[in-house]
Amino acid sequence: MKKMKKLMMAFTLLSIGVAMAQHPSKKAEVEENVKGVYTQELKDLYEASRLLENSTPEEINANRLAIKNAWMNIDPQRGQLYKPLDNGGHTADFIASVIDYHNTPPPLGIQGNKWAQDVQIHDLRVDGGVDLVEFNDGIELYATSYRALPTPTLDIFASYTEGETWQPWRSIIFSEPIVKFQALSMVAPSGDWYLLVYYLTQGNFFIGMRWNLTTGDPVETQAITGNIVDFTVDRNYPNDTANQRVFAIYQKDDNSLYGARTNAGTYGFDWVDEGWVNAARFEPSLCYSTAGYLYLASVYLSDRGLTARVNTDYNDPNAWEPTQVLEQGSVRESLKPSIRAERSSVNTDNVIVVTSSRGAGSTGKYNIRRYIRKDGADFGAGITNASPNGISYLHMDSYIRYSGIDSQVKVAYLRQSMDGSENNRALYRPYDGDILLSSDFASFETLNVYDGYQPLAISSFRLEVGEEPMMVFAGTSADGTHGEGLYFDKESTLLSTISFDENDFFVYPNPAQDILELDFSSETPSKSISLVDATGKQVLEKNSTPTGNHFSLDISLLQSGIYFLTVKSGEGAMTKKIIKK
Repeated sequence: MKKMKKLMMAFTLLSIGVAMAQHPSKKAEVEENVKGVYTQELKDLYEASRLLENSTPEEINANRLAIKNAWMNIDPQRGQLYKPLDNGGHTADFIASVIDYHNTPPPLGIQGNKWAQDVQIHDLRVDGGVDLVEFNDGIELYATSYRALPTPTLDIFASYTEGETWQPWRSIIFSEPIVKFQALSMVAPSGDWYLLVYYLTQGNFFIGMRWNLTTGDPVETQAITGNIVDFTVDRNYPNDTANQRVFAIYQKDDNSLYGARTNAGTYGFDWVDEGWVNAARFEPSLCYSTAGYLYLASVYLSDRGLTARVNTDYNDPNAWEPTQVLEQGSVRESLKPSIRAERSSVNTDNVIVVTSSRGAGSTGKYNIRRYIRKDGADFGAGITNASPNGISYLHMDSYIRYSGIDSQVKVAYLRQSMDGSENNRALYRPYDGDILLSSDFASFETLNVYDGYQPLAISSFRLEVGEEPMMVFAGTSADGTHGEGLYFDKESTLLSTISFDENDFFVYPNPAQDILELDFSSETPSKSISLVDATGKQVLEKNSTPTGNHFSLDISLLQSGIYFLTVKSGEGAMTKKIIKK
């Protein structure tokens, strides 16, 4: 119980940004735009770095050292920023043990049609967030969640069937609680593939873990730095994983934001070049775009005003442009923004910030508010997408694939019932490059999605016919005190574009007691009919006559309640809700 109280306190610090003591020895940092002092040598070196992304790690690192030397000639204080991070000699990784699941139990769950019944990945406790990463165009998935009790554990489940079935993969048992984690996939056409997980301990240490999925080597860990209270990470996407770098923005216990990056050829380890970014900010969100550009959104600690900042060269400590204030805190307060950029060229960039937003001093609902930057210009004025009365939109997450400029930004968030009169739902909403399109429920109506620390995450996978979003989200315990169970669902582009729809078959009577009658508008061959209960458990499965347009289903032995009838054919699938009397 003592550990749990500490964990909840840590969550509170991250959520509300309680001011922590300043280091008395810390000198005042001032935001500067140093581009005005760039020499021609620096300009040439920075431009060269954009052309080296698909060269070799040696050439990339030689360019970095040349930039350092150029800075030493004009401003030695800035040149001295280019060095490895100081982790204070910290070597402990806080991992007490690792459970490697060989000869795993039977896979869990069966995936339904478009945003249909949710697949339950596991029924474990969920306390500290969830995440989802994909490999091999989404065929291989890793879903991650954290539970604080009875022992601090990070649970990783794997799917090799596009999320249709899941099995335990690793459980990482920690010697003390962690307060945040984030997973990344390091994958490219060339080079070994890695699963990366970065986490923050209750003792404020920022640590990395990685698994080489190509060789199957055991977990490796590395302490990055200390005195951290929050962080955000992203990576670039060259054609070889050897050239990939991971970037981080983290909030230290002096309430300033700092940035750092890994070297090429280190596969998410060996962090370098720490630089101060902003004072008195928290809730950072970072994303990589292209050609070295990174984008940061963060919130003022004092009044929850919203800001954005652009780094023009791979999180280089001297390449930050001036901050743009997106929203004055005296007008609107912003909560946990998420930022994402399209994979386009710098001069045609398209960046979106989404955040929970409400009027300053309000205690009412949160709406979605979005801010868009295009073609290198400043971010435009905010646009609000209002939530319904009694509903707040919270826990924003966004995603775009690391490969392909045709990928679309995807936004996920929680639809919270403020009075608890209905279940909380996970919502999906795509950004088409101009506006947020209409939302779609990702979680099923019978599941009450947990309203806790980062309860959902979004990703996508690629098909020949397009790109499909997918999400994981945490359920809620029966007493409502914590998250319980991790669930997965995905949108099916295939099923959403075929002609087989709800008007192609009719079910009656509904409610029904003994027999369900199904009439089809055409004699579609080889129909498969299944019935699942409200928990997603399949209770009946039948095949219709090869060319029939009528079918009777005996449900007399089923218990009274709500069921979901799915009819599949060569033309697609459709689900309807059935009430058994």
